[in-house]
Amino acid sequence: MNPWLAYVSGPVVGAFIGWLTNWIAVKMLFHPRREVRVLGFRFCGLIPRRRADLTRRSAEIIEEEMVTREDLRKIVESVNLAPPIFKAVEERVEQFLTDQVDDLPKLVRLFVPRELLHRIKQSFMQEVERVLPRLTEDMMDAISAKANFKQLVVEKLNAVEIEKFESLVNRLARTELRSIELVGGVLGFLIGTFQSLWLWFAR
Repeated sequence: MNPWLAYVSGPVVGAFIGWLTNWIAVKMLFHPRREVRVLGFRFCGLIPRRRADLTRRSAEIIEEEMVTREDLRKIVESVNLAPPIFKAVEERVEQFLTDQVDDLPKLVRLFVPRELLHRIKQSFMQEVERVLPRLTEDMMDAISAKANFKQLVVEKLNAVEIEKFESLVNRLARTELRSIELVGGVLGFLIGTFQSLWLWFAR
């Protein structure tokens, strides 16, 4: 056997083993997707095995650190619901009063001037304008109290199929995952090179 082959094979084999080991490690994030038994040992991908815990922890982080109830309140406040609510109520009141007058006998309608309807509507809308800020505040409190981001996120994440999630991760982190495999190959190459140098100087 060519002695040079022994020295060269160390780095090459080391690089291959390092790359292969990290490639398997990356694949085992998602595979096998369902638990399998080999020689009495149970194997399952890290993410499928711990999906429930990862989903719960992700939801807790989102609820506690990313989208809090106070954030929801700020979003609702920034929308400023008062003007569209006021306009919708005004249109509905005006339509209601008009319909009520139209349902009256023709003779009675002669004694109900449009100006009276206008004053009634204005008085009603003034009261609405007065209480609307408190109503919107109560509505925001109710939404904030009922909002359950954690449960919503858990349901959404659980609804995503593991195959689709793996595809998404691969698209988003393809470069990083390949870098992990490459690092394994480089480290294996360096270790193999060190072993070959050790053999060379130990001759």
